[in-house]
Amino acid sequence: MLSVIVPIFRVEKYLDKCVQSLLAQTYKDLEIILVDDGSDDGCPAMCDAYGEVDSRIKVIHKANGGLSDARNTGLEAATGEYIAFADSDDYVQPQMYEAMIGVMEENAAVDMVVCPFQKVRDNENDADEKASIGKKKYKILEHAEVVRQMFQKNYEMYIVAWDKVFRRKMWKDLRYPVGRIHEDQFTTYKTLYESRKVGLMEEPLYYYRIRGNSIMGNYKPKAALDDIEALHEKMEYFAQGEEWEYAACVSRSLEHIVYHYHKAKKSGADEVAKQIRAMFKEDWRKIKKQKIQGI
Repeated sequence: MLSVIVPIFRVEKYLDKCVQSLLAQTYKDLEIILVDDGSDDGCPAMCDAYGEVDSRIKVIHKANGGLSDARNTGLEAATGEYIAFADSDDYVQPQMYEAMIGVMEENAAVDMVVCPFQKVRDNENDADEKASIGKKKYKILEHAEVVRQMFQKNYEMYIVAWDKVFRRKMWKDLRYPVGRIHEDQFTTYKTLYESRKVGLMEEPLYYYRIRGNSIMGNYKPKAALDDIEALHEKMEYFAQGEEWEYAACVSRSLEHIVYHYHKAKKSGADEVAKQIRAMFKEDWRKIKKQKIQGI
């Protein structure tokens, strides 16, 4: 069985699209865990109504604790052999989970499957999520290729949680950091690195909605600083691995820190930009002393 965890907070405009796309899945052996994170709009009542219509829907109401806390709550409640996350303002193709779980059923050593995603802007018509007929194509990535993909041009696909299906064991000792923004940046790389093999779908199966007031839609100082803290943790993590892996991580991480510096300057957050610049200089000083091959 697959457990799909959906954190919910102030998304009554989008929630039905999300839930209906999950109910329409061709993979039927699933539980949909709707975690109402203290939403103060119509979402709690909508969740209860969904639960009354379909027995596969499990509704949890809790005090607001943020996205990480909501996902962790869902993980504690999940009973499936497979775990997936969906953001409540997004939606998925009907064959998404059947195709991705199929990869793991065909390949016992694959611990998680990743798919490309399509961005949908809030002021545009929703993309057509009708699945193409026929078996979805995929390839199997060995460990070295997984690490390379994590730090190449399309690295964003390997950071987020919602374009993936995991074997349950990948979350046995891992939870999201409560109170942090960019919580995926703190966690997903650990599941990728620890996976024996990773399946990669060839076509987009997930639709990510870009909203003006979403976490990823605006630049905020706390989000930038949390992201940089996650990058520092990631560099420490990869420092324990192969030198080339660490080099790839450092190169991408420093580039991303520079990005945050320029975004802070552009937004007029001069004090934050100054703080980021100081962190970058300290990082660069330490890395130069290490004399890592490839940097």
